[in-house]
Amino acid sequence: MEPILVLEQVSIKDGSLEAIVACDPQRFRVPEEVAERIRSLLPDIDGQVCISPGHECFGEELVGTETPHLLEHVTIELLVQETRVGDNREAVFTGHTSFVDEEEGGLLGDKKRMRVNVAFDNDFVALKALREACDIIEWAFAGNLPSPSIMRISRELQALRKN
Repeated sequence: MEPILVLEQVSIKDGSLEAIVACDPQRFRVPEEVAERIRSLLPDIDGQVCISPGHECFGEELVGTETPHLLEHVTIELLVQETRVGDNREAVFTGHTSFVDEEEGGLLGDKKRMRVNVAFDNDFVALKALREACDIIEWAFAGNLPSPSIMRISRELQALRKN
């Protein structure tokens, strides 16, 4: 089966990672069962601040949000988890997701495309967090076991920071 999310382009500039993400239009919105798998793996994701009309936190819009928007928030949650495992410091990471072509609703060819931006403090850690977030979303849609190990991912991210 074709991947749900394809990172078509990734660039890093001035402490921000930008990814152009293509998504299958049939899996463009997050269904309830996928949201529940994400919540079971990353319970703090619901409390992330998300500035969207009518919502105060990401958990209020997780079901039905765009899958690339979920990618933004999973990436941020992995970055937060890495800082907690590494040196127990609190860090703030921000992001933004928008359609590549607003007028077309992001539909270009047979894929919907969105631009995902995430601010970071270490480019290697951010790139790996983005890649791991894609894998977590694939797992959540597939519903297969075993579930990803957030502790393993956090330790691998921390090892990148130390090198």
